[in-house]
Amino acid sequence: MKTACIRAVLPASLIFFATVVVAGPPLVTDDPGVLGQGGWEYTLAFEGDKRDAVDSYVAPGLEVAYGFTDSMQGSVSIARTVVDEPGSSRRSDFDAIGFEFKWQLYAKDSIAVSIAPAYALPLTSSSHQRGIIEDVNVLSLPVIASYETGPWAFNVQLAYEATSSGPSAKFAGLATGYALNDRLQLLAEVYTVRVSGEKADETNWNVGVDYGVSDTLALLFSYGSSLSSDFSAMEELDEAFFLGLRYETG
Repeated sequence: MKTACIRAVLPASLIFFATVVVAGPPLVTDDPGVLGQGGWEYTLAFEGDKRDAVDSYVAPGLEVAYGFTDSMQGSVSIARTVVDEPGSSRRSDFDAIGFEFKWQLYAKDSIAVSIAPAYALPLTSSSHQRGIIEDVNVLSLPVIASYETGPWAFNVQLAYEATSSGPSAKFAGLATGYALNDRLQLLAEVYTVRVSGEKADETNWNVGVDYGVSDTLALLFSYGSSLSSDFSAMEELDEAFFLGLRYETG
């Protein structure tokens, strides 16, 4: 689960969605793959969004996933977020804590399909009192599918977000990966967040790499910006980045 750092200057309904968007680091769009039974995966990340109105960074974030069976896995994510607004002092606190369960419903030949319900809630009361996150719980209901052919992989994710207050939101992401060799994969995606009943849409892009340093350790990186946005120039995404390490056992 990747935390998209969109904070208090944006429409509140979009903030709720962005704080728990399910993802496959270093991209925002997830993939339907799951760990094998008994396998562990640890992802340590530093990421951020920069906007004229506010800069927000995760420093650091940690996600721990475990394979319950060869088709089911669960994960927990926590993060420390730093918010930097013009005219205000920089402040930091814990972000929301997120829980995800991923179930691979179908995997045959070159096609895989999974569902990955997730739930997030504030970890501390001080985080929303200080304006780090909103005081809201979010339920995410994504469906993820992939298709692989040769060195190419294509992922599609559709998700519905329900919040404990405020409107719901929808997410759509399309990602592609190209394996240059056994260790290096080039990545790209386009994704859109649409808030129900409000003119608060944003479409962004990312490009990245997944480099296997060893059989168990990988270096992750992505960089992106906005394609189109209903926000003002102050609130529109200028740039986003993700730098992380993924370690697998089992």
